[in-house]
Amino acid sequence: MKDCAPLVGYSLVQFIRWWERYRTEGLQELVKQLKPVGQPGKVKAEAWEGLMAAMRKGDMATMEDARDYLEREWGIYYKNGKSLWWLFKKHRVKWKTGRRRHKKANAEHQAAFQKTSEA
Repeated sequence: MKDCAPLVGYSLVQFIRWWERYRTEGLQELVKQLKPVGQPGKVKAEAWEGLMAAMRKGDMATMEDARDYLEREWGIYYKNGKSLWWLFKKHRVKWKTGRRRHKKANAEHQAAFQKTSEA
């Protein structure tokens, strides 16, 4: 069992649990345990790639924008933008945004200040 566990990609403890369940309850019960629980995902690979491409282009700034895109382009409906957080967490995608700028900020004045200030 020590040699088999790494081959299937699980720990020895988990492998032993499965083996004991197989011996006591049979193959049917073991297979029931191994099936994924819950609903299948709504967003398929093509839709996810389309969403990522739109994000890379800069078309989206919020989860609500992502939700609107999925509904408009792929017919995938989510109740609100917050419903997508798990999808982004699953794919390890983090929203990265630039720093906020004040509406009265002047880039020329800031550049001149940086040139004259001591570093």
